[in-house]
Amino acid sequence: MTRPAYTVDDAARAQAREVGERARAWRDKRGVDTTALARLHAWLKYAVVYHSNALEGGGLTETETRAVLLDGVTVGKPLRDHLWAVNLSVAVERVDGWSHDEAPITEAQLLELNAVLLRGIDELGAGA
Repeated sequence: MTRPAYTVDDAARAQAREVGERARAWRDKRGVDTTALARLHAWLKYAVVYHSNALEGGGLTETETRAVLLDGVTVGKPLRDHLWAVNLSVAVERVDGWSHDEAPITEAQLLELNAVLLRGIDELGAGA
């Protein structure tokens, strides 16, 4: 076995340690990985809608739900399925906004939520 043509002296070790410490400090200052957080939020935006609609017998697949909500694409399914996905997405965002408020949810907010959910599906019953 031959020895490598290079050696690592104390100065090189000290410099490597300094680079490692600077990298660690930089990572610590970054806090939350915003890229991963953004990906999680994007996934939740359509996953919550897909799974809720799937429980109710909705007609969109997870991929179709993602296309409708994140890409703004219409898919070759009935308009009602499209509206359920869009309306539920809006309702989820509304409830998420309310969750940051300390006040209790009111009857007016529930009726508003009902109106959002039924928009374009049951106009007579929406908000009632």
